[in-house]
Amino acid sequence: TNTFNVNATTTTFKYGNGDSNNNDGLVFSNGTNNINFTNTSGATLNWRSNASNSDVKNTSNSDIKTTGGITNINFNHNGTLASGINTSNSGVTNITISDSKNATITGAIQTNTTQGNVILASLNPLAEVKSSTAETNIIFNGSNASLSLRDNATINSLNAKGENNTLNLSDQTRNNGQITPRESFHTLEITNLDKDSKAINFIVYVNPNATNNKSTTNKSDRIIIEESTGNSESSTTNQTHYLGVAGNANDIIGKVSYEKGSANNIALATIKDSSNITLQATDSISGFSLISYTFATDATDQNGSTSTSSGNGYTTYFLGSAVSKGATTATQQASAAALGSNYDLYLANMNSLNKRMGELRENANSQGAWARIFNGMQT
Repeated sequence: TNTFNVNATTTTFKYGNGDSNNNDGLVFSNGTNNINFTNTSGATLNWRSNASNSDVKNTSNSDIKTTGGITNINFNHNGTLASGINTSNSGVTNITISDSKNATITGAIQTNTTQGNVILASLNPLAEVKSSTAETNIIFNGSNASLSLRDNATINSLNAKGENNTLNLSDQTRNNGQITPRESFHTLEITNLDKDSKAINFIVYVNPNATNNKSTTNKSDRIIIEESTGNSESSTTNQTHYLGVAGNANDIIGKVSYEKGSANNIALATIKDSSNITLQATDSISGFSLISYTFATDATDQNGSTSTSSGNGYTTYFLGSAVSKGATTATQQASAAALGSNYDLYLANMNSLNKRMGELRENANSQGAWARIFNGMQT
């Protein structure tokens, strides 16, 4: 067993002969290998080759590659993996996020086989792993945790056993309160969303103004789910998960709609009908406003195309509308508290002044001119 503890705020791990041009860095091929994020304040891990090529050696991160054995990447605390993950051959990669922790993976997650496995909660029995099948397992060990994916990801099984876990594709980089627009989008492909899973919160980014492609699948991130199996006795268990939308309010509110067959529709998720999975829209916050979304569904193929005659057994969720519900409750409460505080302060100051002035205005025996000064101003 090999264990790497990420203790420093920024940790760079380099591997290889300095004279070598092998750009892969360390590749795990057997045994059990653990990478633990142990810094309680959060940490970033750079995974690099020590190749003589200066660009690779000094600036470029390599994927964490597993071709055999088991690699455990444990986010015991908040952390960022500044690379991708590549699992192939008989390799297994388990990505574990602890209770209430936030994890970010900046590179693509690739499972180089027709089967993979991603679990958000706890490990499935490893006895079920076929030695000839690569798997990528993402595990949320508790509740209220989040995983942000900043590139494409291909996984096979997703299972969240904790409550209120979030899988976020939106990459919400902000500038002056607005989400920084982007025209490249992420796709999360899930072969199996375990029917034993608790509800998962998915978040995708939408940019109706994207000009790189007019296809419905190129204006937003997208989630694809193929099936839902697990240990539940019922073979028809319906599952409801949640889908939120992130985007600049000015580009979305009152400006998006669904029209059957239109190339301007925005596809958010595509679900195979036999999975019995449904997605429910959730409100989102943009600036100080609460935005409510509706979805439109239509029969499509796996690519979200409605042009096929049979629909090919998939349902795609399109963005139907977006409306503002006004200021969030938190904003309203904060504003009311601020206004109330100013008014209370005003009354307190006036009361104090009146007492110190002896209320000359109400004294029938006060003659002549009088004045009082408050904060450098005559009142």
